[in-house]
Amino acid sequence: WGFPTLFLTAAAASALGLLAAVLIPEPLRGGTIARRRRWFETFILPESLMPAVSMCFLGISRGSVLAFLSLYALSMGGDPGIWFGVFALTVVAGRPIFGPLSDRKGRPFVIIPCYIIALVGNLVLVLARSPMMLLVSAAIIGFGYGSAHAALMTMAVDLAPRALWGLSMAQYHLFYDLAIGLGGALA
Repeated sequence: WGFPTLFLTAAAASALGLLAAVLIPEPLRGGTIARRRRWFETFILPESLMPAVSMCFLGISRGSVLAFLSLYALSMGGDPGIWFGVFALTVVAGRPIFGPLSDRKGRPFVIIPCYIIALVGNLVLVLARSPMMLLVSAAIIGFGYGSAHAALMTMAVDLAPRALWGLSMAQYHLFYDLAIGLGGALA
């Protein structure tokens, strides 16, 4: 089907996302937003900085894998598309388990073990010498990464004043997006 079809499909997905966004009703806002005095306060919220910093390190890990996984998989006869598919499925599988658990037991109760799971998955990736081991690493990394990501993001909201939830999310994703790029560059 080729690259033009792939990019057209991506454009169609963006258009569907736009349609979905247009249909979302604006929620009522609570609280007032105090005027930020220093220039960095337009994108840094000290109250929820640590989840963003933590996600930054997880994002560096993710960015370095994203940059070179396809080449690595192909070099050993694997299919990078299947790797990313397994990764995505385990990200989705972990969130319904760890999301409610973080509500009941607390965010650190989920974040710390999920970081360890992601670390183990990355170590499996280091040791992988076959396409099957690559898929095992994808499953482990996805399960840990996806759940740590969700719990850290929730913690960033928990720590922010209600009127600054948007700023907290912007900060969180700023650190994450920069980390993805940095991870690829550092690798």
